[in-house]
Formats: sequence, C-alpha cells, structure tokens
Amino acid sequence: MRLIDADALLKHEVEADRMGAMLVVGKGYILEAPEIAAVPVVRGEWKHTGITNVYGGHQHKCSVCGYSLMVSQSCDNENYCCNCGAKMEDKP
Repeated sequence: MRLIDADALLKHEVEADRMGAMLVVGKGYILEAPEIAAVPVVRGEWKHTGITNVYGGHQHKCSVCGYSLMVSQSCDNENYCCNCGAKMEDKP
C-alpha cells in the first residue's frame, strides 16, 4: 500500500459520464500520483508506577520507551510522550 496525494489527482481533468453522476479519474493518473511521506503513529499509554513524591505527585511511565513523568511535572503536551513522541491514549 502507498499513500498518494489526492490534491495532485484533482489537478487533472476529471471526466464525467453522460448523466454527470459519476466522476472518473484515469488509472494512469492514479498510478503516477506522487506519494506522501508519512510515519506510522506509535501509540502508548501512561502507566502508573505506584510511586508518589512528597508533594503528592504520582509517577507514570511511557509504555513505549519507559520515560518517567511525575503528574505534578508538566510535559509540553501530555497527549504525547516528551521523550519518544508516542501518542498517549489517555492522560496521566
């Protein structure tokens, strides 16, 4: 499977049947469409380690890379791991 740029296909003339009901793009245009560079999304979750600090913060670890985060600390965006960039399914 390859990801293609749909906007590039729209630049080609689109043909319609007599009723104008169905739009058709030639197979050659699809095969020649430029590919999009994409990286698969790595998904993880914050796992509670059971460790708390003197301020009542709870330690969580990234299930992908093991990066530790105290909930009293702040990641720029807790929806993603600060270390590996994994998309977190839920916030700590």
